[in-house]
Amino acid sequence: MRAYSELYIDELQDNMGEMTDYVIEQCGVSPQEFWDRFLSSRVPGEIERGNPDYLVGKSGAELAHIVLGDTGYRRDAWSDYVWTNPGRSYWTGWALAYLQWYTGLSFKDLTEYGYGAAQLAGMYNPYHEADISRFVEDVSGSLRERMCHEPSRLKKYRLYAGITQKELSARTGVKLRMIQAYEQKYQDISKAEVGSLIALSAALHCSPADLVPPIW
Repeated sequence: MRAYSELYIDELQDNMGEMTDYVIEQCGVSPQEFWDRFLSSRVPGEIERGNPDYLVGKSGAELAHIVLGDTGYRRDAWSDYVWTNPGRSYWTGWALAYLQWYTGLSFKDLTEYGYGAAQLAGMYNPYHEADISRFVEDVSGSLRERMCHEPSRLKKYRLYAGITQKELSARTGVKLRMIQAYEQKYQDISKAEVGSLIALSAALHCSPADLVPPIW
């Protein structure tokens, strides 16, 4: 289930497009530095949680000011936002907003899979002239292929926590064979009992949603 309704996505795309254009084009920050600052700010987390104030309550310039302020960018380098015809930087933020909503992956996860701002800026041609559905269809296919060859989310969070499968079973009450099946993807963890999913996420210091594969 996505964090927020499709009703918000058009306005969020515009706001993220303006934010990206503002920071890169008008403040002179490179796409990679912008994205590093964006990921270090509070903005991505609020969008991923579906906070309406960050989805549609703030303009692109206001989001940019939060990103720059949260990451210590000097205020004397901020400029007034001047709207121009949308180009590469605007499209980058616009497309990233839709991709995150569509996949349900965090912006950090998208970056780890090779789809951060710098990478999407390089995809401006030919995708800026195509419908957004073609863009997400192509990217989603690539993401699925990469994800099917990597460890399950349960295994990644268990390794982050530094505990064995047997220890996780003892802490949660989830049978060892089920943990093994979830990690090896023989069983779909999204169909696990709610109590088991909550117990596993609590033991691994994450949310239940962090353990469930994307819905697309």
